[in-house]
Amino acid sequence: MPFTLPIWRRSICAVAGAMAGSLAGMVMGLLQSEMPPGVMSVAEAWEASFALAVAGWVVILIVLGLWLHYGVSQIAGPALVNALLTATFTVFVCRALHIAFLDTILGLLIGTLIGYLLCLLCGRFSALKGVRL
Repeated sequence: MPFTLPIWRRSICAVAGAMAGSLAGMVMGLLQSEMPPGVMSVAEAWEASFALAVAGWVVILIVLGLWLHYGVSQIAGPALVNALLTATFTVFVCRALHIAFLDTILGLLIGTLIGYLLCLLCGRFSALKGVRL
């Protein structure tokens, strides 16, 4: 039985955030396992978060847009916002905690939470408000 959180069945944005967050967390964990605490400056953290956001965005576009047929043009904008917020929060939380072996799980949880919150926010301003799909 594959590991899934119940929220992933209800919110595709949470799935996208989980993908971007776990990617960012995994890379941060690999980086932090080789460097002592406090080595990464704030400027380097911003650069890393931007690079990881772009990588996460590309992964989301490939997996959700192409493989799962949601359409790249339909999800490109929301996926970019999701990846930017998720990667930024993940990098800075992982940098602050500096627990390399938990960074992937932290990224997964942060991404799921951010994706779900963005999904709720988008639902409030959607033209389909009140319509259950």
